Amino acid sequence: MPHGNYKNRKEIQMKNIRQNLIGKAVAYRDSMALFWVFELDLIKHLGASNLTAQALSDASKAHLSKVHALLAFMVEVSLVAHNLEDNTFSLKAENSDYLLENYAELKDEACYFREQLEQWVNLSFPVSGTDADDSELPESKMFNEGNGLVEYLRMVKNANKAHAEFLADNFKDIFPSDMFNKVLDLGGGHGAYSQLIKAAFPTAEVQLVDLPNTVAASQEINKGNAAMDQVLMKVGDAFDTSTYDNNYDLILMNDLLHSFSHENKQLLVRNCVESLNNGGYLAISKVKHAFTEKENNFNLSIKLNVNTGTGYLESDHELENILKAQNLALYKVISHGHKVTYIVRK
Repeated sequence: MPHGNYKNRKEIQMKNIRQNLIGKAVAYRDSMALFWVFELDLIKHLGASNLTAQALSDASKAHLSKVHALLAFMVEVSLVAHNLEDNTFSLKAENSDYLLENYAELKDEACYFREQLEQWVNLSFPVSGTDADDSELPESKMFNEGNGLVEYLRMVKNANKAHAEFLADNFKDIFPSDMFNKVLDLGGGHGAYSQLIKAAFPTAEVQLVDLPNTVAASQEINKGNAAMDQVLMKVGDAFDTSTYDNNYDLILMNDLLHSFSHENKQLLVRNCVESLNNGGYLAISKVKHAFTEKENNFNLSIKLNVNTGTGYLESDHELENILKAQNLALYKVISHGHKVTYIVRK
């Protein structure tokens, strides 16, 4: 009898492993299908109309067989309804207004993840065998040599444009225009957030601090950008306390913590807190991630591979605990798409 129980447990374990692996493969397939839906603008072509697959093929200039496959996927994920009477397809009524009104933003976000996925697949393997160290990884070479980092920052800036605008607009609604004297955009890289915060709070001194290669790349992608001329770019290391001026009224940290271990996440937040004036604000934006701390997700950002082997996407719960440990008062939580921003006060 015990042997039978062991065998059953083993079979269940093997079944669970298989389901998990196949589930990942299906998710990859679905991701690629979704990327093609946006690439061909099928949602936009459908609009408020009922179209046949042939009409969509003509509009998108895609092969009919590909359109059929993508329509099957869109029906499966409840984006589209298949009208059997006339064999046409239309956006589901409950989704159509949102999809069409927010189409450009949704497409930008999807294309951003597509570029990340392509880079991950192409770059995440050692140059020579399995014993290559981190410096030999193709992505290390791409993001630290030549024009790779410039192109990466340009991509990330475009992908974060909508969120940066959303955040700046919310800050304008929350705080008076003369609220801040000095603002730090820590690890601000591309400058999308810095320039909009400077525009929202014109009397504030806005600093963007990042590593030397990143600052150089940021200067390259922001050539001719008059808005960035108003932002002070500084080379610095977030873990070095001499980087900070120690009298900030607001510190921004966008998509930065996930590059580091739990201990280094704590250290970064502590450095920020110690650099804030009393009553100052810390705003941390991150990808929404509601899993528990033990289920850290290593798959959502190529930066996990680029920056450090110890980085992982922190859960919302983990970040909340880190902030509580610093005795920070939660001021406001705002969400936009797949991102959430915690605003806390010292």
